[in-house]
Amino acid sequence: MKWSLTEEAVQRIRPLPGLLPRSGLTLGPDGRATGILVAAAEPAGTFDRAAVAALQAARYEPLPKSVPQVTRPAKQRVTFKLSN
Repeated sequence: MKWSLTEEAVQRIRPLPGLLPRSGLTLGPDGRATGILVAAAEPAGTFDRAAVAALQAARYEPLPKSVPQVTRPAKQRVTFKLSN
């Protein structure tokens, strides 16, 4: 899975009340997520490992080489849905 988000979009990601679970993470200049922390989940603990694994597998758009190569904090909501 590859997600393509601009740095501006990543800066605008904010958790919305009542939408759980959500995670905090650090995005590296290469677009990889590190330091993933589940901030809240409902039901607690049930999908934490799956949410962390999904975020570890995801790749965000790397920073352009023309800007300073720094890490940046981000928040990403992860929602699991059952389907038939």
